[in-house]
Amino acid sequence: MLALVLACSGCGGRTDSGEMEATSIRGVVTFQGQPLSGGVIVFAPDPERGGQGPPLTADIAADGSYAIVETPQRPIAPGYYRVALAPPPHWRYAPHAAPFPLALTRPDQSGLLRDIRAGQVNLYSFAVELTVPAHP
Repeated sequence: MLALVLACSGCGGRTDSGEMEATSIRGVVTFQGQPLSGGVIVFAPDPERGGQGPPLTADIAADGSYAIVETPQRPIAPGYYRVALAPPPHWRYAPHAAPFPLALTRPDQSGLLRDIRAGQVNLYSFAVELTVPAHP
């Protein structure tokens, strides 16, 4: 069984000069209580909700954090995004690593959907915990 705990919040608005803040997406990704260090997070526009454009990706840092920050060359369109998480490439060769749920590696199968709002910091953290059912 897979339990996915999500912490979600957002804040933002205008800068002191009255300009809109750049849109960003930030958070932390953990797997079994540990940072998903070296992994990748993908935010793919949801076509069923009018989303268009290329997916947004970020590497997950050693502490589990990630950040996608809007720039003129990399705009972040507001709207709904499907999210996927991928472990680092060496994951499958690590003898201690629990199997990573394959469905989470595909935006169309992960079941993770997030609303990205323009002009603010969108905070989305993901904690993936695999649980073993108790035997009677």
